[in-house]
Amino acid sequence: MTEPEYLPLALRTWTAPLRGTPEGTAYLLWGLDSELGEVSAVFKRMLRDGTPLDVAQDRFDDELGDVLWYWTVLQWEQRQGNYDPQDRTGMGHWYWDAMIETACGGARRAGLDVDYGRSRAKNIAKLTSRAERGVIQGSGGDR
Repeated sequence: MTEPEYLPLALRTWTAPLRGTPEGTAYLLWGLDSELGEVSAVFKRMLRDGTPLDVAQDRFDDELGDVLWYWTVLQWEQRQGNYDPQDRTGMGHWYWDAMIETACGGARRAGLDVDYGRSRAKNIAKLTSRAERGVIQGSGGDR
């Protein structure tokens, strides 16, 4: 799934009451930062626990999908609905792109496959399921 295909699907799940507010921007930035930490935790668990590669791959895909959701929605919010996924300027694109690519570089070094399209598709499937079950807002991965 490409970023232009992903954008409208991701926006359907941006239902927080903070949408379109400065607090919403802060929420998205903190979410992006915390999800990048979750990506790092995948590698930490591989080292500490000897997590099998297939299990780590599945978890990495989940976490990368969350990173991409926050990043995509944040870009749309910051450009007030005029976000073109092909435009790589503005709103710290260079910084967050570098952070995401650093996390993906770590994944590759750990033997994981980095596939943004797969992670986006998996993320939308997860969020759609949560929305259908009425649990899209809340905490924890096992909703």
